Amino acid sequence: MQATQSQISKLNVLTRREDFLRGRNALRKWVSRTMILQVIEMPDDVGSPCYGITVTKKLGKAHDRNRIKRRLRAALFDVLPQIGEEGLAYILIARSDALTAPAEKLRADLRWCLKRAV
Repeated sequence: MQATQSQISKLNVLTRREDFLRGRNALRKWVSRTMILQVIEMPDDVGSPCYGITVTKKLGKAHDRNRIKRRLRAALFDVLPQIGEEGLAYILIARSDALTAPAEKLRADLRWCLKRAV
């Protein structure tokens, strides 16, 4: 199922480094073959679910890392509007299989991680 533009605009993007650092101490975390999901609570003024994506330089050159980010973002836009909770931020840390795994596998892994971490 493709996410609509209104669903995509309701997701906030994490941009501050301190938000990503809070994810390191996340109480809710789950690991799959293609990603690591960390769930943190956001301040009360943020209503809709937030997301952040991290891809380390160990996973390849810039074009590989950008492709991984696009693929994970697409999976997030398909899954998070239905399952995500308000007031929470979801941080995805890519693993090496995220580059070559089919898109359906990424969505299935994200659903699996969300159900177990939340």
